[in-house]
Amino acid sequence: MFYRQALLASTAVLSLSVALPTADPSLPYLLSPRDDTQCIAGTTFYACYLNHFRGCCSVDPCALEAGCPDNNPNPNNNQQHHHQQVTCPVSGTQVFQPQMEMIFPTEPATSPIPTPDLNLSRSATTQWNQLMTFTLPSEARQCTLGWTIPARRNFTAGSNALVRVLENVAPGNITRIGAADFSYWPQTPGPHEALVGTLDCKEQLQFHLTLEHRDAVFMAQDAQTGWWVRYTC
Repeated sequence: MFYRQALLASTAVLSLSVALPTADPSLPYLLSPRDDTQCIAGTTFYACYLNHFRGCCSVDPCALEAGCPDNNPNPNNNQQHHHQQVTCPVSGTQVFQPQMEMIFPTEPATSPIPTPDLNLSRSATTQWNQLMTFTLPSEARQCTLGWTIPARRNFTAGSNALVRVLENVAPGNITRIGAADFSYWPQTPGPHEALVGTLDCKEQLQFHLTLEHRDAVFMAQDAQTGWWVRYTC
């Protein structure tokens, strides 16, 4: 009951600024993307782990110590930011907050919608999938994909919320990495971590997420919650 009340309260404060495909009313757990992820032309929404930047930017700011350079009055600094590379700490790291986009296979005319959160749905008539992208340093090795929830979280899922995880290796080349089963975890108290699979590291890892069955899952992601990639150098 506590989680149900918390979900209803959080839903009340979320507003929708873009038109989403019609959702199946039989899936009460589905939430909508937050309106702060909608960006003007020429910019993209980013939620960064290393520098804690969250917002719209014309370049990828997640590898930049100062965050997005768009508001930097010094053009020389901007040029330096454009060429700065992601660095790899000797001890390796665990990167949260990937770029997420919602895609709609049942409504192909609908454009992808950026969102910071995990938000999947599948019914008899509609389907919401997601593309998930991590940016890693070129020196990254021994990559592992997984997800984490702390004791306090905004997370809901049905009883059949098994998510298939595919890696977009190259155009036309998709490999199944594994699956993430979110069923019943929102009702389970305390923190939890789950491994999905290991894979070859690349500077950009992109995954396709889709529900195996008719259900829905939502998880608000932050620097300690949601999908992550762990790697060494």
